[in-house]
Amino acid sequence: SHAWHELPLTEVDAEDAASRAAEYGMTLNRVVKQLEKKGASRDPARRACKLLIQEAAAFEQDEIPLMRLVCEPGMQQRHWDEIKRTTRLNFDVTPSTNVLQLMDVGLNHYVHLIEDTCVAASKEAALDKALVKMEAAWSSAIFATKEWRTGRILASIDEIQQELDDQIVKTQAMHGSRYV
Repeated sequence: SHAWHELPLTEVDAEDAASRAAEYGMTLNRVVKQLEKKGASRDPARRACKLLIQEAAAFEQDEIPLMRLVCEPGMQQRHWDEIKRTTRLNFDVTPSTNVLQLMDVGLNHYVHLIEDTCVAASKEAALDKALVKMEAAWSSAIFATKEWRTGRILASIDEIQQELDDQIVKTQAMHGSRYV
Protein backbone atom coordinates (compact mmCIF):
# COMPACT_ATOMS: atom_id res chain seq x y z
CA SER A 1 0.00 0.00 0.00
CA HIS A 2 1.15 3.51 -0.73
CA ALA A 3 -0.93 4.98 2.10
CA TRP A 4 2.26 5.74 4.04
CA HIS A 5 3.32 8.10 1.27
CA GLU A 6 0.27 10.26 1.66
CA LEU A 7 -0.17 10.36 5.44
CA PRO A 8 1.25 13.31 7.37
CA LEU A 9 4.64 12.39 8.84
CA THR A 10 3.33 12.44 12.41
CA GLU A 11 0.74 9.79 11.53
CA VAL A 12 3.15 7.33 9.91
CA ASP A 13 4.24 4.32 11.94
CA ALA A 14 7.52 3.51 10.20
CA GLU A 15 8.05 0.27 12.12
CA ASP A 16 4.58 -0.95 11.12
CA ALA A 17 5.28 -0.03 7.50
CA ALA A 18 8.58 -1.93 7.58
CA SER A 19 6.95 -4.96 9.17
CA ARG A 20 4.10 -5.00 6.67
CA ALA A 21 6.45 -4.58 3.72
CA ALA A 22 8.56 -7.52 4.93
CA GLU A 23 5.43 -9.67 5.41
CA TYR A 24 4.20 -8.65 1.98
CA GLY A 25 7.50 -9.64 0.40
CA MET A 26 7.55 -13.02 2.15
CA THR A 27 3.96 -13.73 1.13
CA LEU A 28 4.72 -12.85 -2.47
CA ASN A 29 7.77 -15.13 -2.44
CA ARG A 30 5.57 -18.01 -1.27
CA VAL A 31 3.04 -17.22 -4.01
CA VAL A 32 5.82 -17.22 -6.63
CA LYS A 33 6.96 -20.66 -5.44
CA GLN A 34 3.41 -21.97 -5.65
CA LEU A 35 2.98 -20.52 -9.13
CA GLU A 36 6.24 -22.10 -10.27
CA LYS A 37 4.86 -25.49 -9.19
CA LYS A 38 1.74 -24.89 -11.31
CA GLY A 39 3.81 -24.69 -14.48
CA ALA A 40 4.14 -22.41 -17.49
CA SER A 41 0.44 -21.57 -17.59
CA ARG A 42 0.98 -19.38 -14.52
CA ASP A 43 3.98 -17.45 -15.90
CA PRO A 44 2.13 -14.10 -16.28
CA ALA A 45 0.99 -14.23 -12.65
CA ARG A 46 4.47 -15.28 -11.52
CA ARG A 47 6.06 -12.36 -13.40
CA ALA A 48 3.53 -9.97 -11.88
CA CYS A 49 4.39 -11.28 -8.40
CA LYS A 50 8.10 -10.85 -9.07
CA LEU A 51 7.50 -7.23 -10.08
CA LEU A 52 5.61 -6.67 -6.83
CA ILE A 53 8.47 -8.29 -4.91
CA GLN A 54 10.87 -5.85 -6.55
CA GLU A 55 8.60 -2.94 -5.65
CA ALA A 56 8.39 -4.11 -2.03
CA ALA A 57 12.19 -4.51 -1.90
CA ALA A 58 12.67 -1.01 -3.33
CA PHE A 59 10.24 0.34 -0.72
CA GLU A 60 12.21 -1.37 2.06
CA GLN A 61 15.55 -0.18 0.71
CA ASP A 62 14.72 3.38 -0.38
CA GLU A 63 11.80 4.58 1.69
CA ILE A 64 11.74 2.72 5.00
CA PRO A 65 15.12 4.15 6.15
CA LEU A 66 13.83 7.67 5.50
CA MET A 67 10.51 6.94 7.18
CA ARG A 68 12.24 5.55 10.29
CA LEU A 69 14.12 8.82 10.64
CA VAL A 70 11.68 11.59 9.74
CA CYS A 71 8.43 10.12 11.08
CA GLU A 72 9.53 10.61 14.66
CA PRO A 73 7.20 12.65 16.84
CA GLY A 74 10.22 14.45 18.29
CA MET A 75 11.07 16.22 15.04
CA GLN A 76 10.89 19.96 15.65
CA GLN A 77 11.36 22.89 13.29
CA ARG A 78 14.97 23.31 14.45
CA HIS A 79 15.69 19.72 13.39
CA TRP A 80 14.19 20.35 9.96
CA ASP A 81 16.24 23.53 9.65
CA GLU A 82 19.39 21.56 10.45
CA ILE A 83 18.43 18.90 7.89
CA LYS A 84 17.94 21.59 5.24
CA ARG A 85 21.34 23.11 6.06
CA THR A 86 23.05 19.72 6.00
CA THR A 87 21.48 18.51 2.75
CA ARG A 88 21.24 21.94 1.08
CA LEU A 89 17.73 20.99 -0.04
CA ASN A 90 14.98 23.58 -0.13
CA PHE A 91 11.62 22.37 1.16
CA ASP A 92 8.98 23.35 3.68
CA VAL A 93 7.65 21.13 6.43
CA THR A 94 4.06 21.65 7.48
CA PRO A 95 1.72 19.50 9.57
CA SER A 96 0.50 17.89 6.34
CA THR A 97 3.96 17.14 4.87
CA ASN A 98 4.24 13.51 3.81
CA VAL A 99 6.93 11.02 2.80
CA LEU A 100 6.15 11.38 -0.90
CA GLN A 101 6.89 15.10 -0.76
CA LEU A 102 10.22 14.44 0.95
CA MET A 103 11.05 11.77 -1.62
CA ASP A 104 10.20 14.24 -4.39
CA VAL A 105 12.84 16.69 -3.11
CA GLY A 106 15.33 13.80 -2.85
CA LEU A 107 15.71 13.62 0.92
CA ASN A 108 15.87 9.80 0.71
CA HIS A 109 19.33 10.18 -0.88
CA TYR A 110 20.62 11.92 2.27
CA VAL A 111 19.59 9.40 4.93
CA HIS A 112 23.20 8.96 6.02
CA LEU A 113 23.57 12.73 6.51
CA ILE A 114 20.35 13.31 8.45
CA GLU A 115 20.54 10.27 10.71
CA ASP A 116 22.31 12.05 13.59
CA THR A 117 19.81 14.92 13.57
CA CYS A 118 16.80 12.59 13.54
CA VAL A 119 18.21 10.33 16.24
CA ALA A 120 18.91 13.41 18.36
CA ALA A 121 15.28 14.52 17.88
CA SER A 122 14.07 11.12 19.03
CA LYS A 123 16.36 11.09 22.09
CA GLU A 124 15.39 14.65 23.00
CA ALA A 125 11.70 13.70 22.81
CA ALA A 126 12.35 10.71 25.06
CA LEU A 127 14.03 12.97 27.62
CA ASP A 128 11.11 15.42 27.47
CA LYS A 129 8.67 12.56 27.99
CA ALA A 130 10.68 11.30 30.99
CA LEU A 131 10.66 14.79 32.53
CA VAL A 132 6.90 15.06 32.09
CA LYS A 133 6.49 11.66 33.74
CA MET A 134 8.70 12.73 36.64
CA GLU A 135 6.72 15.92 37.08
CA ALA A 136 3.46 13.97 37.02
CA ALA A 137 4.73 11.74 39.81
CA TRP A 138 5.08 14.80 42.03
CA SER A 139 1.78 16.35 41.04
CA SER A 140 -0.06 13.29 42.33
CA ALA A 141 2.09 12.92 45.46
CA ILE A 142 0.36 13.42 48.77
CA PHE A 143 2.39 15.00 51.51
CA ALA A 144 0.84 13.94 54.78
CA THR A 145 1.78 15.81 57.93
CA LYS A 146 1.56 15.01 61.60
CA GLU A 147 1.72 16.97 64.82
CA TRP A 148 5.16 17.40 66.30
CA ARG A 149 6.04 19.53 69.26
CA THR A 150 4.59 22.93 68.49
CA GLY A 151 3.96 22.47 64.79
CA ARG A 152 3.60 19.94 61.97
CA ILE A 153 6.14 17.83 60.11
CA LEU A 154 6.00 15.55 57.08
CA ALA A 155 4.81 12.05 57.82
CA SER A 156 5.70 8.91 55.84
CA ILE A 157 8.77 10.47 54.35
CA ASP A 158 10.30 7.12 53.35
CA GLU A 159 8.27 6.95 50.11
CA ILE A 160 8.91 10.62 49.38
CA GLN A 161 12.64 10.22 50.03
CA GLN A 162 12.80 7.12 47.78
CA GLU A 163 11.01 8.95 44.93
CA LEU A 164 13.26 11.98 45.37
CA ASP A 165 16.41 9.82 45.35
CA ASP A 166 15.22 7.97 42.22
CA GLN A 167 14.48 11.21 40.42
CA ILE A 168 17.80 12.77 41.41
CA VAL A 169 19.59 9.80 39.82
CA LYS A 170 17.41 10.04 36.69
CA THR A 171 17.97 13.79 36.44
CA GLN A 172 21.73 13.40 36.77
CA ALA A 173 21.69 10.77 34.02
CA MET A 174 19.65 13.09 31.81
CA HIS A 175 22.00 15.96 32.53
CA GLY A 176 24.90 13.81 31.35
CA SER A 177 23.15 13.02 28.08
CA ARG A 178 24.38 14.78 24.96
CA TYR A 179 20.73 15.25 23.93
CA VAL A 180 19.81 17.66 26.73
